[in-house]
Amino acid sequence: MSECTCSSPEEAIARLAQQGGKVDEDTIAQLYDQLKPIEPSFLCKDGGEWEGGVFDTGHSGIAVVKNINWAGKTFKSENDVDSAMVYDKDGNRVWCEQYGHARVSFLCINSK
Repeated sequence: MSECTCSSPEEAIARLAQQGGKVDEDTIAQLYDQLKPIEPSFLCKDGGEWEGGVFDTGHSGIAVVKNINWAGKTFKSENDVDSAMVYDKDGNRVWCEQYGHARVSFLCINSK
């Protein structure tokens, strides 16, 4: 990771997303571990549409995400999540049925 004088892990992750290119998996993991927990209801705010993106860590799943033209996720409620939204041939954001629906669960990881 290039030298970052970021004030928060959120800012550091945003910078990595903006710069693009290859990112070390350990760098992402270390930043992720510093993030503060959120309530599941936060994901549903403002229509619940979240834009998808990937960090190029070299993982084989990155090709899958690119091939399906992944757009992100839509959190309608904690119990109703469109887990894979994609862009159709006209650029519209649509639900990818083959990935089904999901729901959000609150998990405590590393005592957070």
